[in-house]
Amino acid sequence: MIKLSEKNLNALNSKKGLKMFLDENLKAIKALRTIQYENRLKKLQQELIKLQQWV
Repeated sequence: MIKLSEKNLNALNSKKGLKMFLDENLKAIKALRTIQYENRLKKLQQELIKLQQWV
């Protein structure tokens, strides 16, 4: 049995997490990793925009 933190459960319980988990038939861990990757990518893209505006 997989133990998930409250943060991980909230991520899986989001609209994106539920869609990935149900529609794409992914396992919970893979869906969670994908959500974390996409969230990190979004933050990095925001930082890139800030740096481009600064330069």
